[in-house]
Amino acid sequence: MSTTRKQRDEGAMSPNQLARRLRVSIHCVLALIRTGDLRALNVALKGVKRPRWKITPEALAEFEEARSSKAEPPATRKRKPRKDPDFVEYV
Repeated sequence: MSTTRKQRDEGAMSPNQLARRLRVSIHCVLALIRTGDLRALNVALKGVKRPRWKITPEALAEFEEARSSKAEPPATRKRKPRKDPDFVEYV
């Protein structure tokens, strides 16, 4: 049973589609792929110099998890120890 291109690419996005989804430029998405921050598959034929990237949903989820902000608990303030007003220190 052969699979069609649509079935094979189901869920995978092109850099252009991802750029529209994230509301950034396509150059930003390509830079993320080039630096390794965003994993993508090159689906171009061998011998073709220009890559055709596809981003899987798993790679996108991994990227979003790595880039999401994590709420840190508020830092507790350390108070200075109070000096006893009746204590006199002689040096």
